[in-house]
Amino acid sequence: MSSDAIAYVLDGLSLVARQSGLLLIDLAPWMISGALIGAALKTVRRLPFARSLPSISPVCAVPLAAVSGAASPLCTLGSVPVVAGLVSRGFPRAAGAAFLAASSMVTPQMVLMTAGALGLRMAILQATGGILAGTLAGWAMAAFPSRGEALFRDPGDASDGVPPTSKSFAAHFAGQLEYGLFWMVAGVMISQGFSVFAPVIVSSVACLAGSDGGPLSATFGAIVSAPLYSCGGAVLPILAAIGERGASQGFILAFLICGPATRFRSAAALGCYLRPKGLAVYFAFVVAFASIFGWATSLFAVS
Repeated sequence: MSSDAIAYVLDGLSLVARQSGLLLIDLAPWMISGALIGAALKTVRRLPFARSLPSISPVCAVPLAAVSGAASPLCTLGSVPVVAGLVSRGFPRAAGAAFLAASSMVTPQMVLMTAGALGLRMAILQATGGILAGTLAGWAMAAFPSRGEALFRDPGDASDGVPPTSKSFAAHFAGQLEYGLFWMVAGVMISQGFSVFAPVIVSSVACLAGSDGGPLSATFGAIVSAPLYSCGGAVLPILAAIGERGASQGFILAFLICGPATRFRSAAALGCYLRPKGLAVYFAFVVAFASIFGWATSLFAVS
């Protein structure tokens, strides 16, 4: 390797480190806030509305369950046994579907990190999309109960509320911060590395994502999110870099909504609660909703 090439690499690495450090400083308050909220919610022994929802009509119960799901810090793997336990004790299946759909798409930690990386407006849209998707899924379940029941496995025995834990608030906070910090640093370094050493790749993805906010752009974001989404902390800096290169808001929003709900880890967890047909219906619903919602918000932004 020539001296010029070595100097180019060293200068590039220095630039990556400097830009990554500045970006991490901007994101740190949001990450810490998300970890604090997540740790506080994980110490709550029972989920909001767990006792009152069975006596409420689906028209009201489903939106409340969707809001509760979005407010839960549990990932899909943690939400599935909670919902199964509640349903086995008389919790409305439609409300359970709303909770599970919303919690698989959005968490308080993720919303706060999105606000730091992509702006408050995108974070609000992400939370709104998750709650709206959960509400629509629950209402569909309530409207067609016999068909909806066939999509689910029989609920097993589980406890009412959040699974028991002996961890303290400090232990939950440290665990969430450690996990989120690792992926956030990795995502920031990767995104800045691409921007410095391979800007053409970022520009190409942004070009495919489209800047016009058309329906194909949002659909593309929803489809590619399933195999590419790893962790919110990792993808947010990359999405921010793609957005700076001209990717549409619809692409980014569809990616944010669909990715966490359709990644392999979520599919494995949902497979414990949904039959194969139910899993297929759920994924089709999430992709369709993310595409339409992303496109609609792009149109609204343009107007």
